[in-house]
Amino acid sequence: MNLKSLYPSRPIAIGSKFSIASPHYLSSTMGMSRMLKTGNMKEASLSCLLSLQENLPHLCGFGGDCLISIVDGCNDKLITVNGTGSTGSKQTLEYYRTRYESVPLRGFDSLMIYGTPSALDFIVRKYKLNIEGILSDLEKDFNKNLIITPKINYFVSKFKNDIENSKHMDNWRILLDDNLVNSKNKSDFNIYDIIKNEGFRSFYSGQIMDRLTKYLYKNKNYLFSERDFIEFREKDGEYHEFYFNKSKLRVHSGNCPWVELVLYLKTIEYLGIEQFENENSIFLLCKAYEAVVEYIKVSGIEEYRFNSAKFDTNILNYSMLEVVKIIKKSKAIISQDISNTIVMTASNADGDLIGITNSIFTPFGSCIDPDNLGFFMSNRARGFSLDYKDNNVIGPNKKVLHTINVINITKENGTSLILGTTGGYSQIQTLAQILIKILHQNIDPQTAIDSPRFFYGNVSSKKTNENILFVEENLKQLQNTKNEFNIQIKVLGKYSSRMGVTQMSGYISNTKKVFSCTDPRGDGISLAI
Repeated sequence: MNLKSLYPSRPIAIGSKFSIASPHYLSSTMGMSRMLKTGNMKEASLSCLLSLQENLPHLCGFGGDCLISIVDGCNDKLITVNGTGSTGSKQTLEYYRTRYESVPLRGFDSLMIYGTPSALDFIVRKYKLNIEGILSDLEKDFNKNLIITPKINYFVSKFKNDIENSKHMDNWRILLDDNLVNSKNKSDFNIYDIIKNEGFRSFYSGQIMDRLTKYLYKNKNYLFSERDFIEFREKDGEYHEFYFNKSKLRVHSGNCPWVELVLYLKTIEYLGIEQFENENSIFLLCKAYEAVVEYIKVSGIEEYRFNSAKFDTNILNYSMLEVVKIIKKSKAIISQDISNTIVMTASNADGDLIGITNSIFTPFGSCIDPDNLGFFMSNRARGFSLDYKDNNVIGPNKKVLHTINVINITKENGTSLILGTTGGYSQIQTLAQILIKILHQNIDPQTAIDSPRFFYGNVSSKKTNENILFVEENLKQLQNTKNEFNIQIKVLGKYSSRMGVTQMSGYISNTKKVFSCTDPRGDGISLAI
C-alpha cells in the first residue's frame, strides 16, 4: 500500500512498533505515553479513550454508548463488544405517546441506561488491564483546565440555549464559559477513585449507581429501576463478514447500521464499481443510497440488524436487484438529528488492531449531569420511533437502532486496517466513499480521509422536504453539472464536521509497518513509533 499522502492536511504517522489516532491531540499523546510506559496496546487505547471523555466531554463519556473492535493479528481473530445501552423497564410506548409526538431531544425522558461502563468493564476483565495505573496517570491531566478549542466553541455556541435552559449543568456552564475557565473540576467528588476501588461495574451496582438512581428518583423520574442497571450487560461476538472488491470487511452487527452499509457497498459493486471514479458518479451514488434506505424501509430486512445470522447471501442478492430497480424513482427521506461522537484507533507490530467509538448521541446528550457526577447522560432514546409498526419502536429494555460502527478490513495482500467515523446518519456514506478510494482506486489512507466528501439526505425536521446533496468546498463545481436526477446541491466549508471525523490505523504485512491517520475535520493527531 502506498503511504505517501497527496497534499495531506494531516501527516500520516508511520512506525514499526505502535501507532494511534484520535480526534484530540492531547488524547493521542496520552495513549502514546501509556504505550511507552507499559508496552500494552490495550491499556494505551483505554487511556486515550478516557482522556477523550475529559477533553471532548460534549461528545462522549460514561453516560453514553461504546463499541469496541479488537483484532488479534496472530490468528486474525476479531472480538467485538457492543456496549450500547437499553431502555428502562418502564419506558413504554404508551408512556411516550400520551405525552409527546416524538421522544424529546433533551431531559429525563430522553435518557437510556448507559452501555459504555459495561463495555469498558468487559475489556478490563478480559485482558486484565491495570485500570488503577491508567487512572493514576490520567488524573494529572484531568486536573488541568479544559482546553476550549475552536470545535468546542462551535458546539457551545450552537447549543447555547440547551445549555442555558438546563438546570442540570451548573458546573458545566461555568466551565464552558471562555472567560471563566479556572479549573477542570466538573464534579464535587472524584469518580475515578470510585472506579479504582470498585471498577466500572460501580456504574451498575456500586456507589456511582446508588448516587445516580437517588438523583433520578429525586427528580420524579420513574422510568428506571435499580434492577434495570444491576442486570445490564454488554453484548460481545456480534459482527458480520462480507467481501467488497476482493477485500474482507468485518463490521459490528446487532443494532448497528451494518445492513445499510453492506447493501450499499454490494449494490455499488453490482452496478460496476468502475463507474464511480469521477465526480458525475456522485449523483448515482446518492440515488443508490436513497434506494437502499427506501428498500430497507419497505422490505422488512431492517429486522436483521437484531439477528444477523439470518442475513444470508440469497437475501443480499435479491435485495441488490430490488435496489437497482428503484434507484431512478426513489423518493426516500433520509433525515437525521445532528449527532456526533468520537472514534480512536490503534495498531501494533504484531498486527493487532483496536477501534473504539463512544457516543452520547447529540452534542451534550440529554444536558443532564446527574448529581454532578462529572459526565453527561446520553439522549439516545431520541432515536426511537413512536410508531408501533416500526421495528425501531420504543419499548421496555430495548436497544435502539444505532448509527455507530467500527470496520476491520483485510486486503488481498494481507494489509489490515481498522477505521470508524462520526457523523450520525452520514456515516455509511462517508465510510463507503473512503472504502471506494482505498479498496478500488488504491489511494493512500490519509488522502482518502482528506478527500472532499458529500452527504445526501434531509437534515430538516420537515419530512416533506426533498433530499439535498451537501458537498464540501472542493466539490462546489458540481453546482454547474447537469444531473438527470435534478438533485439540489448545498456547498459547505472545505472540511465540514457534518461529513464525519474519521480515524484509521493499520498494519502492512509485507513491510511490517504500522500507521495511523486522523481527519482534518477534527482536532486530532496521529502518532507512531
